[in-house]
Amino acid sequence: MELLSKIHFVANDKELNDILRSRRDVNFSVLYVSLWDQWCEKIVQKALDVEAHLEAPLYIVDSWNLPQAFATFNITSAPALVHFRKGEVLVDVEYPKVYEFFEFPA
Repeated sequence: MELLSKIHFVANDKELNDILRSRRDVNFSVLYVSLWDQWCEKIVQKALDVEAHLEAPLYIVDSWNLPQAFATFNITSAPALVHFRKGEVLVDVEYPKVYEFFEFPA
């Protein structure tokens, strides 16, 4: 799967499963959001604003379209950010940590 941009909205389970299978070979992050929530909307907008500065692809999963995807990493709140780096998995669920991930110097 080749990306034209660094941010991609995940459309279905098959696509998400293909992405998650590649976690041993590729570094990336998955942002779990509820697009009806104002805090999640701010995070998504922040991500889109700093897309050029992202080091690895960012996949966005919306709770409305893929609610079952949140169970994979026991995510019970949104926004949540899951980092896949060299086969390791790190989950950030606190809003300040998620927001801080998208902070880049001007």
